[in-house]
Amino acid sequence: KHPHIFVPRIDTSELIDALYNPISRDGAGMVEVGIHVQKALGSIAAAGNASCRMSAYHYSQLAFKRAKKVLIVEEDIKRISKFLVPRDA
Repeated sequence: KHPHIFVPRIDTSELIDALYNPISRDGAGMVEVGIHVQKALGSIAAAGNASCRMSAYHYSQLAFKRAKKVLIVEEDIKRISKFLVPRDA
């Protein structure tokens, strides 16, 4: 319909990285941030294609790894772990 308009393809992994990597890094010590990041990535995994699911799983694991390095209360880590994106989401 509009042959002179070009929209580049958006790389899913780059988009998720730009959105959630800084939040999960800077908020790693806050359990509420960890839970909301996991819920958001879970929504992306549930609504997206295979590429979205794999990226959401990857960033879910990365965010959780960061949280485990910073949080010292085991109950907080367990709270976040309830919302991890499953590998086969």
